Amino acid sequence: MLRVRLSHAGTQTPQILALLDSGADMSVFHADIANFLGIDLSACATTASGGIGGTAKMHICDIQLEVEGSAFRASVMFSYEVPTNLALLGRDNVFEKFRFGFDQRSNRVLFERY
Repeated sequence: MLRVRLSHAGTQTPQILALLDSGADMSVFHADIANFLGIDLSACATTASGGIGGTAKMHICDIQLEVEGSAFRASVMFSYEVPTNLALLGRDNVFEKFRFGFDQRSNRVLFERY
């Protein structure tokens, strides 16, 4: 799990713990976070996205994403059809900016910005 914050138009979330998901194309958060940030989901592009839990309607929005203290612009997906506590960091945007590894013995994620 990595510490993240999402920002949009001067509003920032509290710190959220997000799961690093190499199987996810994009980062995904519950739509309540978009509402907290004041994002009008009807103004965002929509798509259907499938995963292990089935298919869900997603809203693709541009935000400021901060991962472990490093901030950058990112397109992420928000949905009402995912669990409210879901926070996934996918490959687009996140994996191109950071190098990740897993240290099984010490139960740690290795994390470094390119």
